[in-house]
Amino acid sequence: MNSETPRVMQQGSNLSDNAAKRYLQPSNFMGYGLRNVRYAGWLMPLIVVIFPLGGLSQDSVATHSTDKEAASKADFEIRIGKRYVNAFCSRCHGRDGKGARGPDLTTGKFRYATSDEELLRVIQQGIPGTDMQGRGVFEDIQLPIIAYLRAAALQPDHRQAPSGNAARGYELFKENQCASCHWTGNQGGRQGPNLSRLTAPPDYVRNSMLDPNSQVDLEYQQVILLLDDDKICSGRRLHENSYFLLLMDQQENLHAIDKRSIREIKRPHESLMPSFSDKLSRGDIEDITTYIYSIQQEPRQ
Repeated sequence: MNSETPRVMQQGSNLSDNAAKRYLQPSNFMGYGLRNVRYAGWLMPLIVVIFPLGGLSQDSVATHSTDKEAASKADFEIRIGKRYVNAFCSRCHGRDGKGARGPDLTTGKFRYATSDEELLRVIQQGIPGTDMQGRGVFEDIQLPIIAYLRAAALQPDHRQAPSGNAARGYELFKENQCASCHWTGNQGGRQGPNLSRLTAPPDYVRNSMLDPNSQVDLEYQQVILLLDDDKICSGRRLHENSYFLLLMDQQENLHAIDKRSIREIKRPHESLMPSFSDKLSRGDIEDITTYIYSIQQEPRQ
């Protein structure tokens, strides 16, 4: 992380002194402050007001109207960055970037980026070997996204970490045959996500067991095909283009089907995973969630 002056973040109407002091720590520097002339004009007055410079009289600092304008611009950039996250990132990373099948982006911690320059590069170029695709160079959109993510990381974390019994969760995992669809590192099925390299937050995992249809991932979309010979073929869609559709059935057999032989395609908005809301207690769900997070492997480099 470089030591350039950061953009000052604001949530709501004003940024408290304590929050500002936390944000202005070197570990929280934005990396785009004065290097980008667009923001230099309104950045410095706000910093002077929060941290009066020694030797300067009160008459030397920016006027109240300038301070208010600077705060308004900072707040606007964060709010528009949040909108961009929901428009471009929520499919994988959930509403407000708080995590879904993709990782929570609001914790301030990233596997493949430690500075804002690296984070911008990830957004623009993607991460090879993962679902994270590059978006090209559109800094007017991408810089506000980073501003929002950095500001969100300063807010109190009210999410509940797994607090169950991992050993009991493992027994429940086996009892409910979860490994028939999910890979766990050295064994399991491939109908569902690989749980040993999970990036989703705990709440997403809990909700996937209670109400799986509420967050159907397109990567695990179910398709039902009616063929010209009246046969029915169903399973998880792996790939599709204008000419053929590749799916995996429940026995994990692969079927490459010529689209000219398909009479009808049904795409029910239903998860391949059943709901366990009537079968498992909240304590059971918590134990399984705790077990899942106990088997996480380090990301591939």
